[in-house]
Amino acid sequence: MRDVLVVELLGGFGDLLLALPAVHALARSHPGARVHVATFAPGGELLARDPLVASVSTTSDHTEGAPRRFVEGLLDTRTYDLAVTTTTYDGIGDLLRSRVPRTAVDLWRRPPADELVDARFLRLLAADGLVRPDLVGVAPRLALDPAEVAAGHALLPDAPPVLLLPDAGMPIKRWAGWPALVRGLADLDVVAVPGPDGTGAARATGARLLPALGLRALAGHEAHAEDGHDDQEEGADSELTRAGLEHGSRLGGDA
Repeated sequence: MRDVLVVELLGGFGDLLLALPAVHALARSHPGARVHVATFAPGGELLARDPLVASVSTTSDHTEGAPRRFVEGLLDTRTYDLAVTTTTYDGIGDLLRSRVPRTAVDLWRRPPADELVDARFLRLLAADGLVRPDLVGVAPRLALDPAEVAAGHALLPDAPPVLLLPDAGMPIKRWAGWPALVRGLADLDVVAVPGPDGTGAARATGARLLPALGLRALAGHEAHAEDGHDDQEEGADSELTRAGLEHGSRLGGDA
């Protein structure tokens, strides 16, 4: 096996992080293969320095039919021996079946209520003989270089006990209760991270503000939190808070 394609086009970088253990397990189970990931921007930047990922292809076009055309373009430019996808809408699963000799396109089949999504992906891939059984249960972990971790430390050398991420990618996840939460934590040092569209949601919390952070900068801060500095992290969007899981922060979230 030489080239493996992982298609993760469910819409958010939280979904990409859920698929990350499967990406790493595929690479470790097939050490001679190159693992390529297809996903939406900006999530792809989280894999930019991952030594287990040979390439990352991204698209920002969510319009009807565009994700399928994106995958078609990847299949036209490279021959893959195996394709794994969390995404089957728009006929993407059928497309992969028709173009790639071996596929895993049904990672959502019969999910039990008590099984984490990332663990389920691994268990199903192991059951299909595509990843080693000993890799089932491995947690997601981002690859950060020392400079990124150092930058996270410089951002908050004396990290606060509570870090808020009040922005969200979808309006339905935006919560009006942040100011009340901050007032309830008045005896703690609370810091809010602005979202990419400005400081409105963060400023409204009444907490101390950090500069706006990109995805890798936020992950760098979480690597600093792994040292035990941050006691808790609260986020409106599971995609934002998920980036901290691999670094040991205790998380709370509205979604």
